[in-house]
Amino acid sequence: MTRILDLNHLTLDHVRVLESVIDEIKPDFHALIKSLYDRTDRSIFWMVNSLVSRSNYSSDLFQDLCGLELARQTAAAGAVDRIIVRSPGQKKVLDAYFRYHQIPIPVRCPGALTSTLGRVGKPIYDVLRNIQWSLAYLKQKNKHRRQAVPVNRSLILIDTFFSAYIFKSGEFKDRYYTGLLDHLTPEQEAHVFFVPNVISWRRIGRMVRIAEGAREKFIYFFDFLKLKDYLFALSAPFAIRRIPLGHYRFRGMPIGPVLKADFRKHIAQRSAFRGILFFCFFKRLKQAGISLHLVVDWFENQMVDRGFNKGKNIFFPDTPSIGYQGLIAAYKWHFQVQPTQAEARAGVIPQTMAVIGSGLKTIARQYHPGLDVMVAPGLRFSDIHKLPVKEPDQFSDTAPVILVALPIWVEDSLEILGLLFHVLDLIREKQAKVRIKPHPSLDFDAVQSAMPSWPRKFTLIEGDFADTVQTADLLISSGSTVCMEAIAYGIPVIVIGSRTSVTKNIIPETVPKQIWDLCYTGDEFSLALNRLCFDLTRADRQAFARLAQQVRTDFFHPVSEHNVRQMLKLDFLAPDQPRPFIQPAAPATDLEAN
Repeated sequence: MTRILDLNHLTLDHVRVLESVIDEIKPDFHALIKSLYDRTDRSIFWMVNSLVSRSNYSSDLFQDLCGLELARQTAAAGAVDRIIVRSPGQKKVLDAYFRYHQIPIPVRCPGALTSTLGRVGKPIYDVLRNIQWSLAYLKQKNKHRRQAVPVNRSLILIDTFFSAYIFKSGEFKDRYYTGLLDHLTPEQEAHVFFVPNVISWRRIGRMVRIAEGAREKFIYFFDFLKLKDYLFALSAPFAIRRIPLGHYRFRGMPIGPVLKADFRKHIAQRSAFRGILFFCFFKRLKQAGISLHLVVDWFENQMVDRGFNKGKNIFFPDTPSIGYQGLIAAYKWHFQVQPTQAEARAGVIPQTMAVIGSGLKTIARQYHPGLDVMVAPGLRFSDIHKLPVKEPDQFSDTAPVILVALPIWVEDSLEILGLLFHVLDLIREKQAKVRIKPHPSLDFDAVQSAMPSWPRKFTLIEGDFADTVQTADLLISSGSTVCMEAIAYGIPVIVIGSRTSVTKNIIPETVPKQIWDLCYTGDEFSLALNRLCFDLTRADRQAFARLAQQVRTDFFHPVSEHNVRQMLKLDFLAPDQPRPFIQPAAPATDLEAN
């Protein structure tokens, strides 16, 4: 039988090898990124380029390299007769490597023509979309809002987002800094302005109008930008100074083709475009005489973050900045949220990282041991310290409730439901109730259309997660912070691992497996259900309660007046202290005025 490695449709055995490959190649990958940084001119165009982003949202590079290394290792072990790759670039790399080492393994790339057309067409589409975004932003520019921004006091700027979901209820509902202003005095609150990253261009005007009625005060970057700033950002794909990429090797493989393909495909990406606009925004703030006390970036280290932080670091170098990570990430795959020393030297990260628990500090420093990291309140998770840990007597022995939190990705949601179908007989035998809670942004219609039937045991529910999870005896999910929230309430968790790609597990390795498990197969799932739900003793549930308290301490810093004010460095303005007059920033130099 022909043994095939298909990088588009991995088997579970290949997935397990891939999981180890990811960790194995990261040091070499970071060395590659540093080498790329060293060859660039360090312009803003390069600082927001996909090749150095390390983001699997914005770049195919790391995924391509993982696939190439998986293929190389599988071929070296003599465990494959044919390889199917994801892209023409991967095929060129493997063909050259196998030819040099005289390895007679054919490499195929189905859909190569489609892939090539997409790679050529995407930059053109992105440029046109960026022009469309520019026109939408220009249309919303308002000089009266700009002139209303105070220049007689030092401001705290907080990066946030405007999306359709945030305005779904017809009002602005902050999902990122929940309750932050409630912990400030009116005098302190007067210094705080939110800077929205508007990611839904079709309804910008509506969102801005609704936001006018919100408690929060906003500064819009498009109120400060000039036409030349948009032209500057739009010129990036053409003005960026190219560097030679053909000579690079990775683990013995000539990777020039995948480097070139990634550079071309993502050269005009929207996140990079907005990053350049935020870079220009800080220049215009400086020219307008705005004084800044602190800048807070919602830090996911995406390309837009890099432009935001580069602009702040260039034009307001003496202003402190914080990269607030109000989340717990799937660090294995989304490791771009862990800054590197190369990024610090490039000036594309904030001065200080703020994580929401002391147990995350070491994780944040993994690739930059000298990184300044502070612990800040977990604003999105304030309910965790308001609600009690589930007591042993509150679990059900006769009709346990299984809460299934479907993640945002359709494929991952289908994998979870597929394993649930596998254990339906066990669920019926134990008389368990299954409640399905889809992620608000999940395309649930696509999920339902892919399901052959919907068991009567499955009940769809809505509502706040903190209220819902209190009634559950077990949580099943994947790639979502609800897994850590559930553990903090004393609810055991089963994470469903992907059978076809990388598992996005957000539970840190330091959390004991006593209260959670990771399952790939139906048999593993059945064992975990029995261990974490159906066969529990009172002693097990008491242990869950103790672990929950430890998780709260390590990963969810409480929200309080002291902790919020400490994060925002509000010592300069005590609650009863009169507002100081701040001398406006010096006028821009001729160079800065360009």
